[in-house]
Formats: sequence, C-alpha cells, structure tokens
Amino acid sequence: MISSQKQTHPDLLYLEQALSPWQSNIMKGNYAFEQGALLEARDKYLLAKTLADHLLEQFLYAQINNNVIHAIEHCIPALVVASHNLADTYIAMQQPENGYAKYT
Repeated sequence: MISSQKQTHPDLLYLEQALSPWQSNIMKGNYAFEQGALLEARDKYLLAKTLADHLLEQFLYAQINNNVIHAIEHCIPALVVASHNLADTYIAMQQPENGYAKYT
C-alpha cells in the first residue's frame, strides 16, 4: 500500500527535482499541441520521454528499497504519458508509423 504521507527522504526529493524537467516539457508540449505547433510539441514530448526513460533506467539499476520502488512507480507513468502524447502528435502530423515505440 502506498502511503499518502509526503516523505522527505533525500531520494524522494531527488525524484521530485528529476521529474521537474519532464513535467515542464510535458506542459510546454501540451501548450504547443493545443496551438497546433506540432513540431514543437513533438520535440517537447520526445525530450520528456527521453528524460523519463533515463530516469527510470537509473532507478532500475539501483539497489532496491522502498524509495527506489516509489521512484519507479512515478517514472513508469511519466514514460507512458510522454509516449502517449508523442504518439498522438505523430498521428496529428499524419505520421502514425512514427507513433509507436521501436524496440531493437
């Protein structure tokens, strides 16, 4: 069960700070998308996706404890949101083939 109390452990403070650029890029991407600036939205979402991906990778290789699990629980939705927004942008750009993750 996830506690509803705000924890101030240094790892969690790091997570908040680390996700701040992700959040900023998502918000800027959303604004650009709403304005029809699809190239700018794509770039912001791609950057947000890259940030979330790298952050998740850092925590996946960390020694597992409650703080790391908490961080992973926040990084995965961040990655999903960025990927979904990026896919929607590619669809709006009529480039649906670019809207899915490519894993090789």
